[in-house]
Amino acid sequence: MFYSDNEILKEIITNTAILRLLRNGIIHVEFKENSEINRIEHTINSKALHSLVGNEKHPILLDGGEFVSYTKDGLKAAKEMELDAPIMARAFVTQSLAHKLYINFYKRLSSQLPLKTFNNHKEAVDWLLSLKTK
Repeated sequence: MFYSDNEILKEIITNTAILRLLRNGIIHVEFKENSEINRIEHTINSKALHSLVGNEKHPILLDGGEFVSYTKDGLKAAKEMELDAPIMARAFVTQSLAHKLYINFYKRLSSQLPLKTFNNHKEAVDWLLSLKTK
């Protein structure tokens, strides 16, 4: 983990993800391995996110692992719910070239919020915190 347990203010666990609000204001979403995110799972995760922070916008760091996927309907749900989500920007940390290509494709076609992929957590956190201070 790139932070210690005492940095966690609040945590919610769903079938597919662990969502944590950190002291620095970043929401860390750690997807569980081999998760497939469909519309139902995305809706559950979205409700958990709202339970975690209400409607206040936060930067979000997504840790997908290498074996997580969104179904077509899950992506559609993500796009539909994006502007109502308590998210100001998203950083994805992944080593997978396939995930990076997929995320960049989504960014160009669908995303209305700042979205960037990273190889490591430090760069992702630095970028998110720089947006938070603007």
